[in-house]
Amino acid sequence: MNKKYLVEVTIDFVPNTEEEFEKWCKKYDFDCFGLEFCRRGWCDRFNTYLRDAIGVASTKREEFLVYEDDLVEVENVN
Repeated sequence: MNKKYLVEVTIDFVPNTEEEFEKWCKKYDFDCFGLEFCRRGWCDRFNTYLRDAIGVASTKREEFLVYEDDLVEVENVN
């Protein structure tokens, strides 16, 4: 039997502008090694590189990087 579960998350998407990106990186402790508008910054908080993540997802209990493949369309959620 396949069960479907939904977890509500809030996603703080990676900004597209350099100025907002710098603020976003500081918020999540990403270190871009002095590079401008870098997408390979290291983050001690998540113990990984930013790379192709689209943002940081938050639940009531945790935060994690989220990727395009993680997003799923859901119909008729009540």
